[in-house]
Amino acid sequence: MRGPTEDGAKVVMPSNGPGRGKRRFAGFAEGMLKPRGLLMQVEENGDGTKGWRSRPRTDGAGGLSHGNSSAGFQKSRRVGNRRRSRADVRGLHPTLRYQFVHDDRGQILENPAIHTWHSVPTYFTAHVWAGVMPDEWVNYYRPLFLLWVRINEAVLGNRAWAWHLTTILTHVLTTLLVYLLAWRLGIGRDVALLAALIFGLHPAHIEAVAWISGVNEPLLGIFLIASLLAYIHSRTAGTARWKSTSLVLFACALLMKENALVLPGLLLVYEWVFGKDWGRPLGARRVLTWCAEAVGQIWPYFVLVALYVVARIYALKGFTHIATPLSAAQLVFTWPSLFAFWVRHLVWPAGLSTYYNFPAVLHPTLRNFVLPAIFDAAVGLGVFAVARRSRPGRSLRCGWCCP
Repeated sequence: MRGPTEDGAKVVMPSNGPGRGKRRFAGFAEGMLKPRGLLMQVEENGDGTKGWRSRPRTDGAGGLSHGNSSAGFQKSRRVGNRRRSRADVRGLHPTLRYQFVHDDRGQILENPAIHTWHSVPTYFTAHVWAGVMPDEWVNYYRPLFLLWVRINEAVLGNRAWAWHLTTILTHVLTTLLVYLLAWRLGIGRDVALLAALIFGLHPAHIEAVAWISGVNEPLLGIFLIASLLAYIHSRTAGTARWKSTSLVLFACALLMKENALVLPGLLLVYEWVFGKDWGRPLGARRVLTWCAEAVGQIWPYFVLVALYVVARIYALKGFTHIATPLSAAQLVFTWPSLFAFWVRHLVWPAGLSTYYNFPAVLHPTLRNFVLPAIFDAAVGLGVFAVARRSRPGRSLRCGWCCP
């Protein structure tokens, strides 16, 4: 696969075929555009940025490859659009009428690895698309997601409404755990209930709930939040049993989706904010003592991270595979607009989709770099101003010796 050209010309990711070689997936951005019936290309956006876009891949006769007709592709696209728009307005229950779309076909209907129990061991030794594309370079190691799909396929068959029902139930359970976590952190039952309702009814979550293949998001939330709750209970109750439970749940979260790697950092924040009454003055000796105590509490989680990294490298033949390398400067130029996009997505979730275009900022301008950076700084200052009177804010001010 070729990278973006200097003159901004379109660069096409070729389909599999003799002499084509292996495609390498770009991970977070490129991996969202799966190669089943799609052709990916880089296009100039007109503001100094370039981004991946997709269009239906056709065979020599003009029809869709992999045996899909153009009518079938258009129908699936209409189903996906209707699913998102209607669910945004009327809630989650309409998803029970929706079908298998996008990755659901490749990962469920056309995946021989999830139609037999004999393939379960391979879930832990290969990437998530190995059942249909064993020779591809893919950045996703999610064995428990494949195990979830296998269990659903064995119990539910090809009844799409049942798959959607299990996905809705996982989201409901995640919302309940959000309530328990908020209440456990001491913010009060009423505020915890409000936080859970905002989380459960936020329109952005329809992307994961209404799309069967997006079930790894609520499943990750279940394991991750449950692990955090078990850790908090182990710290207050002082029992090793809950610590072991938290570690098992964290291992499950890692094997569900790689985003679970953030948990050790969350545990450090919890220890800093809730594990110690800092007071004043705060000297270097006290900080070093806290660091030793915190690491003594959470070191088993880092061991699990190391084991996960080894398993991931073995399964993916490397920790990650990059298709479109960017320089350090280009990454820095892209961060402000990327962060601004997700903030807007959180506050004003309009234009929801299962896929998003994240253009890399190759040449910073006022629109794609300066204004997003100013917006991000304003959001950060606003959050700091609101949080500084809370206990977490006081703890962080003590930690940074702010007046």
